[in-house]
Amino acid sequence: MKTITVTLKKEELLYDIENTAYLVGESRSDGEEEDRNFILRSMGNAFSEVKRHLSRYINEEKQAANNTLIDEDGDFSLVLNVVDRFNEANTESLKSAAHEYILSSSLRDWFSTVKPDEVTVYVSRIQSAQVNLLSSLYRKKAPQRPTP
Repeated sequence: MKTITVTLKKEELLYDIENTAYLVGESRSDGEEEDRNFILRSMGNAFSEVKRHLSRYINEEKQAANNTLIDEDGDFSLVLNVVDRFNEANTESLKSAAHEYILSSSLRDWFSTVKPDEVTVYVSRIQSAQVNLLSSLYRKKAPQRPTP
């Protein structure tokens, strides 16, 4: 077994979410604390979903949880236990898929309140990110022929 760590910067996720919401043009977000709290809550929920999808590879000892708002600072971190033949080249695509999952989930939640006609776009992106997330983990190195 080997361990890989995927770190997602909250500040990068927040930037992408707020930038996309702004570019769509129907955003009510201008950095107000209530809006940011809504987005942070969505990000936390989406990260929990990512962990649920990857739970087979996570060995977390947490036995309790609460619903306090996640802190804006810091990162989301996934420590995954993968098989020895896991191809480390897939770590970047795993990170990108997790980032896209959290981004799209948060935007789906946001647009469901401010521009419902945009929601289907993000639901589709979530499904695609989920497939990419899991396929990144299933890719392994090809077996090597033993040398005599």
